[in-house]
Amino acid sequence: MSILLTGVTGFLGKVLLWKILDENQYDKIYVFIRTKKGLSPRERLEKIAMGRDCSKIHILPFDLSVLNEDSFPEDFFDSVQYVIHSAASVSFNNPFLKEYQENVTNTLNLFNSVVVNCKNLKSFIHISTAFVQPRDEKNLLKNKTNEIIETNDHHLDNYTQTKNICEHVLIRECAQKNIVLKIIRPSIIGPSMNFPYKGFVDNYMASTGAIILYKLGILKIISNRTTANIIPVDIVVDCILFIIKNNPKDQIIPCVSPFNIVANDSKEYLSNSFIVNHKFYKFTSAIVDRSKILLYSLKDKRKSKQLLNTLDRLINSYPLHTYTFNNSIYQINIDKNQYISTSFFPGIDAFMKEEKLKR
Repeated sequence: MSILLTGVTGFLGKVLLWKILDENQYDKIYVFIRTKKGLSPRERLEKIAMGRDCSKIHILPFDLSVLNEDSFPEDFFDSVQYVIHSAASVSFNNPFLKEYQENVTNTLNLFNSVVVNCKNLKSFIHISTAFVQPRDEKNLLKNKTNEIIETNDHHLDNYTQTKNICEHVLIRECAQKNIVLKIIRPSIIGPSMNFPYKGFVDNYMASTGAIILYKLGILKIISNRTTANIIPVDIVVDCILFIIKNNPKDQIIPCVSPFNIVANDSKEYLSNSFIVNHKFYKFTSAIVDRSKILLYSLKDKRKSKQLLNTLDRLINSYPLHTYTFNNSIYQINIDKNQYISTSFFPGIDAFMKEEKLKR
């Protein structure tokens, strides 16, 4: 029995690969890894394997944008039973066409070159996002997380818009070709709850990057209505493996936290920041944070532009919807205080120290 994984060099993908290796239930694990930054696919795999036995891993050294079904191993299409697609561009600042290429065109390439040709495929599992939902006039998410979204209007960014488009395309194509499709919609993926250890995080994306900017004092002002639904990365991995083992009838599976982390939860950790009434947030943030970033632009224009984009996203993203599980087959029970105190903030602290040592 074989499984195919995309995105294994990413945060979610590598934790999924580690868990699959530890459980040791597959004869072959196929992974897409391309050459990048002077490192070969094998070197990149060894870098992320963290000492694990890679003898069952078979590297497919291809870019998802250029796939040819004749390039795969002889027994590949007969043996693969599950395809888990977590590769994506999670940039909030890319132009629409670049995000479309990464999140829609590349997914279709995978589908047409690989998925439709797997003779014993049991399911194609696509990792989407809870934020595929459009916003209403109050900037709240319109739909519940397990609903198919009929519209593609009013998105905050090109990432969520292209993930929405991709869902629609896959639902249509899989229905036409009688392929079992499972779409998992995680919210903001954050530091792990327990696996591979408490608080594991290895990137500056999403909530981690924002918290670090406040921790370093680059940003100072927080709205009292700031709220974010953070789901630990290992919980998302467990959800994926749950879908494989149980094959639920649901096509769309929400994977969101039963609580939101709000501004006051960070009060002690971000003690050098100021929580202000939301009515005055844009004004005070413009005076304090935007002014600091503009001054910083004299030193580094590229970084200051990235910081301004981050600040704009923070301002426009909140308040976020408090998610409803509504008939979700995968129930998540996490203690908020335990996660915040033993995993979320300590994990970000440990990552900051590790990155500082690297420099």
